[in-house]
Amino acid sequence: EASVLLSGFQDSYSVREKELGFHATGSLRPSKELQGTIGVSLVTSDTKDREYDLNRTYFSLQPEVNYKWNKYQFTAGAVIVADNDSLAERKSDFRLFPVLKSTYQVKEDLSIFASISGKVDRATYRSFVAENPFLGPSEQLLNTVTKLSFEAGVESVVSDKLFYRAGIDLRRQSNLHFYVNSAADTSRFELVYDEKATVFRVNSSVELILSDKYSVNTHAEVIHYGLETQQEAWHRPTWLVRMNHRMVPTKKLILQANLQAMGGLKARGIGGLYTLPVQVEVIKLPVLLDLHLHVDYALTSRLTVFANGHNLLNRSNSRWMNYPVRGTQGLGGLSFKF
Repeated sequence: EASVLLSGFQDSYSVREKELGFHATGSLRPSKELQGTIGVSLVTSDTKDREYDLNRTYFSLQPEVNYKWNKYQFTAGAVIVADNDSLAERKSDFRLFPVLKSTYQVKEDLSIFASISGKVDRATYRSFVAENPFLGPSEQLLNTVTKLSFEAGVESVVSDKLFYRAGIDLRRQSNLHFYVNSAADTSRFELVYDEKATVFRVNSSVELILSDKYSVNTHAEVIHYGLETQQEAWHRPTWLVRMNHRMVPTKKLILQANLQAMGGLKARGIGGLYTLPVQVEVIKLPVLLDLHLHVDYALTSRLTVFANGHNLLNRSNSRWMNYPVRGTQGLGGLSFKF
């Protein structure tokens, strides 16, 4: 498989960004127990902002071998990355991360898994704006480097109607990015990075399928940040919960109700506290709670009427400080399949 990336981005300030990339993957299965895969990516970008004019390159090679033996499944491989970013003292870098994964089928309805790996997440101005559309001019664009990632957990098929997954995730990362309100213009955001962050997550997911007419998915996550150069994990949640209900009363009618909650968000104020060392003001944002409803009704096999309702609880949620979302919103329309 192969794909080509070609994109362009600009904003109302001075950012201009162009990307050209190529990605390909291949696999070989000499037997039922053994499979090998390899992925390669090469992306170049040209980004201009008020503070810089950058030509950035990202290359990655990911070979893996997967072997299945009785109740065990093993994966061994590597992630090889060569990239450059806007650090003046580092024009390019070469990194090698091992990839080791293992799954053990304890019994038919229960398995445990563990993995050790690392990677480099490519970041562009366009990807940052996709997260935070209120981003203003920035001073640096840095890729996030996960030097070590350890995951472990359990998956269980309690019955043909109930599925469960729980796990932990520990990561040592550099250049972990955060968004803070600019002191020059608090309506805009700027990027800041932590040079040596430790992120620990505990997560759990449950899927319940009562019948073809009703199912529910839930996901909960608790996150702890250990930071070296940033005072807080600015605008990143410390916990989140998602719940999705899907109902099919008739063959033509589909109802989906989604509830999302997120908390622990903190924003950086423009004031300082007279402490040693000097600390900036921390503003705690209220819990975000959003109820979303989606309805589809099939008039024919090709024509469907739909309606969406957002923020049905009419809460003044603020994912980004100074930008509360709108109240209850509705959208309706038609979709047609050719």
